[in-house]
Amino acid sequence: MNSKLLELLRFGIVGIIATIVLYLTYWLFLRWLNPTLSYSIGYFLAFIANYLLTTSFTFKVKKTVKNGVGFVLSNITNYLVSIGLLNIFLHIGVNDRIAPIATIMLGTLSNYIIVRTVMKIM
Repeated sequence: MNSKLLELLRFGIVGIIATIVLYLTYWLFLRWLNPTLSYSIGYFLAFIANYLLTTSFTFKVKKTVKNGVGFVLSNITNYLVSIGLLNIFLHIGVNDRIAPIATIMLGTLSNYIIVRTVMKIM
């Protein structure tokens, strides 16, 4: 298997882990908080796990301030798009348990491209 395909596979594994962290946190906090705040807490926890796994497992790069800042900036964009999509789905009547799954599915490819660029350049 070539290195880019393996990298994409590792990205998928990390993405699945981050998605599970995000969704379980969202689902847990949804009992007490609104969907946007629940998703935000889940996103933050998944973000931390994602950065640690992305540097050490997916792209096998050293954790640096530079790639950390790049990761934060790329995830701010992804977060804003995700919150927008989540609220659009909720507004059009998608169930609040399903809406984050659709949101995550739509944001995965663009997030890979942005994060890969940040990790390889920085």
